[in-house]
Amino acid sequence: MPFVVLPDDPLSAAAGERAGDIVGDQVLRYPSGRPWIISTPDAQWHEIASPPGARIVSTTPPATALDIDRLTGNPIDHHSWNSVAGHISAHAHFIGQGPGGTRFQGNLSGSCRFFWALDNNLPLVSDSPAVLRAMTGAAPDLTSVALSLAKAMPIQPFAHRTMWSGITAVGIGRWLRLPPGGVPSTHRWWSPTGGPALPVAEAAAGVRDALRDVLRAQSRSAGLVTADLSGGLDSTSICYALDDLGRRFRAFRTSSTSPWNDETGRARAAAADLGVELVEFPPLSETSTAFTLDARADPVELAEGPVVWSASRGYLDVLAPAVAATGSRVHFTGLGGDELFDVVPGVYRSVWAERGLGALGVLRRHQLSGKFPLRPFASGVADRRSYAAHLRSMVAAVAAGRAARRADSYSWFPPPVLPGWLTAEGRALVVGALEEAAAGDPEPLGADPTAHQVVESISYQGQILRQFGVVFAGTGITWQAPFTDRQVVEAALRAPVSARLDAREDKRLLAEAVAPFMPRALFAKRDRGDFTADIYAEHRRRRHDLVAGFATARLADLGLVDPHRLLPHLDSPALADVGLLELERVVGAERWLRAIDNETRSTG
Repeated sequence: MPFVVLPDDPLSAAAGERAGDIVGDQVLRYPSGRPWIISTPDAQWHEIASPPGARIVSTTPPATALDIDRLTGNPIDHHSWNSVAGHISAHAHFIGQGPGGTRFQGNLSGSCRFFWALDNNLPLVSDSPAVLRAMTGAAPDLTSVALSLAKAMPIQPFAHRTMWSGITAVGIGRWLRLPPGGVPSTHRWWSPTGGPALPVAEAAAGVRDALRDVLRAQSRSAGLVTADLSGGLDSTSICYALDDLGRRFRAFRTSSTSPWNDETGRARAAAADLGVELVEFPPLSETSTAFTLDARADPVELAEGPVVWSASRGYLDVLAPAVAATGSRVHFTGLGGDELFDVVPGVYRSVWAERGLGALGVLRRHQLSGKFPLRPFASGVADRRSYAAHLRSMVAAVAAGRAARRADSYSWFPPPVLPGWLTAEGRALVVGALEEAAAGDPEPLGADPTAHQVVESISYQGQILRQFGVVFAGTGITWQAPFTDRQVVEAALRAPVSARLDAREDKRLLAEAVAPFMPRALFAKRDRGDFTADIYAEHRRRRHDLVAGFATARLADLGLVDPHRLLPHLDSPALADVGLLELERVVGAERWLRAIDNETRSTG
């Protein structure tokens, strides 16, 4: 539901007319009569009862009644509005307007997110970078393009960046303030869950309750719903939870060509146990589009930048209409489950901080099984540097062109790596952005590296979820990922970090949470399903076209990539998943730039 919000300003009349041409003709107005929110004709705005002088709207109604009588002040700067904004924005866009201006707040994952830009110094706010691009004529931001080519860049410092010069996203856990006659600014509303860790059983009960609440809220107006059932633990848990709630659903999955991926059998067994229909599509290798240079020129999709889920794009192109054909308007995915319940790079340092000498056994076991060099592992686990100090250290290493210490792999985020085929100009753009991010004293998103990385990664998955909704808006499907919901995230972060390192079960906290309605045996330690073989299969099929296509690369024209260094990698990537993922990023950026060129030619 694209919309744009204008300030209560005499200059907004002309912008309002242009916004009406771009977005639609439904207008909510200020008391002055000037346009406030302009949206599509079918948009449904829900006005929330507000104190005198204030006005609150959201894109969906609140799940429960709100105690508005307790609110004082205005929605811009009074602390009493924080809980209401947080409650409403959990599943919707919150917009609160009063004498002090307007407050905009999305959710923690970013699946509901705001963007803003200046149009002749007039601030515009929207849920869609496509709308802001159309209104401002924004051009691609070369620094953002260069950042998209690097490996292991930290997410939080660049969460506010978009691929367009002059269009800014509201960062993770932040809200946007638009004061009368002023410039937009962002302020943090998210704070890490405090207090000592709960026992695993108690934390699991909290996760279970939160998951049930979220699933009820996300499917409350739906009849039949649909869900992924890949055979992995996350999507399977969602399906068992839906069954526990008595929801009618159908399940969908794609498969892998890898003979070591056993998730097909697991998915079929779960579907039989649940008594639900399972629709299966061809292997991902047959639909993957990670390495095609065919450039689509849809302006809404282009505005999102190079999507990071291009390998799944072909599958989603057949999944979305199949889901819509069932009559379902809500589709559930397991996105976020790995980040919420599994091992993340900072978990070892967090476990050492949590248990001290009592963690030696489990840390030694993981060091041996992961074949981590002992000395760097021990040094990294014992590191006590703050987030800001770690960020500054990583920036200094990248700027100097030196390799980071192995020990830094176990800290707040893994060391960033610039590919060898990035030009000096491209490297300078990345270093400049990193140095800007490290200025001041940036704060982490969690009290320890694990909590920080969980929230960062959840926001990454939320971006994917939002893009699903944007790209497949025509199907009428709402894509949901319960594990990215703030309520579930906060419940999971109350568990001991060491629960992620259980010797007998995968994702022990999740296993405990769904134990009342899902077979516990499914969580026994095993090899994980993996689609790397499918991505390699697509690369083998397309590599000659890639080499030929990059002979005239737009990335090279822009001075970001050295084609002579890149071409050998395009033909024969390193025999590791990391090498292939680096190529997927550069192909995605090239495809996106070509799509912009195609759009320019088609519009004259």
